[in-house]
Amino acid sequence: MGITEYSRTLCEAIDFHNRRFAEKVKAGMKSGRTLKRFEITKEKVVAFLKSHFHVSDKPLSEIKFSFAPDFEHFLTTAQGIGANTAMKYVKILKQMLKLAVDQGWLVVSPLSRFKCSYEEPQRERLTRDEIMALYNKELIPRLEEVRDIYLFCCFTGYAYTDVLHLTTDK
Repeated sequence: MGITEYSRTLCEAIDFHNRRFAEKVKAGMKSGRTLKRFEITKEKVVAFLKSHFHVSDKPLSEIKFSFAPDFEHFLTTAQGIGANTAMKYVKILKQMLKLAVDQGWLVVSPLSRFKCSYEEPQRERLTRDEIMALYNKELIPRLEEVRDIYLFCCFTGYAYTDVLHLTTDK
């Protein structure tokens, strides 16, 4: 009949996802840092759209499977992001498109078949002797504080960011 149904765009889907997540953050159910990561993902997607398609947004119906590997390639080459971090952004985008499917804006996510792969990073770990040598090392007061925080993280397993947010409150 010549009447076309309104087609949602990728940025609208991302904004919808982020708004809902922000409500959960406000209710204390989710982390604000995760929301920040979602907002950064949108910035990366918009930069990719401008670079690859020369547009600032794209209808969901025009998103194809090739979007995922192209997005990952853009992140690793043009933006200089590591492979694992790029895959995390692709994974977040897949999550956002799954919500679009759940909302009925897409029949099936075009990225659902894309498999995110991760490379196990090589991390050196201090030996017990190295930790004890650091523990017993005489340092100036400023470096003693840094050492003590580092050792606290080693002995407790806390991440630095968690220690940073510790308070004396019960």
